[in-house]
Amino acid sequence: YASCVMAWIVAESGGLASEAFVGVPEFVSSPELALPCADAVKFEVASKLAERFQQDYDVLTLDGARVSFPDDGTGEGWALVRASNTGPILTVRFEATSEARYASIRATVLEELARYPEVTIPEGIGLR
Repeated sequence: YASCVMAWIVAESGGLASEAFVGVPEFVSSPELALPCADAVKFEVASKLAERFQQDYDVLTLDGARVSFPDDGTGEGWALVRASNTGPILTVRFEATSEARYASIRATVLEELARYPEVTIPEGIGLR
């Protein structure tokens, strides 16, 4: 079904896929990143991180902390930190509307996570 819809969208735009998606925003995003964190504290760390970011940002806490970062002149974006249900890790993701904003969000979140000695932050994680 999805393939048929894509073919219809391309046909409606004049038959060129390159024209069908003009204006669709592009985002800079990370893959799912795994930060080692002890099982005994991973949910507490995610919860404390959510509390900390709620002081300055909009945060959804349904399953971890999804932090919305407003436009700072270089773009907007979000970060997600959640405790894994299957292993001793925190799952982290970043997404932004520019490389500069991505780097800023990544640095902000990793700096905050570095305050917890129970979290291992591999060197270079999330670099683009």
